[in-house]
Amino acid sequence: MRRELYERNLPPTVRVKIVRVEDEAAEAELRDAPEPLLKALEAADEAYERRWRQIRENYGLDRESAEEFVWTNPEPAAAELPKSQLQKLLTILGEKSRKIYEKPIKIRHQGKTYLLSIEYPCG
Repeated sequence: MRRELYERNLPPTVRVKIVRVEDEAAEAELRDAPEPLLKALEAADEAYERRWRQIRENYGLDRESAEEFVWTNPEPAAAELPKSQLQKLLTILGEKSRKIYEKPIKIRHQGKTYLLSIEYPCG
């Protein structure tokens, strides 16, 4: 019932935030994504690589030695999807995507892990 309540109250266009993360574990596999989401995944990859460059330049750390470094995720990328495309995306992601209305979910796409969350109109 909670999912239906969220979906009923979503605006016609929904912002989906995406952050690439190190974690290998994912809750769902993304195979068929709408074009705006694919572009946001690319932007998330760029932000991720930019963040690693900053860590390397500012602290002299590489990925292997940075394991104990306090990692902060890069700024999220965003995709604006019509409500119908979001619902289709969640159907593709399956049962694990049901909790996206409460907290971000981890997905895998082309061997990389991302956090997906929905931005509500209040921010």
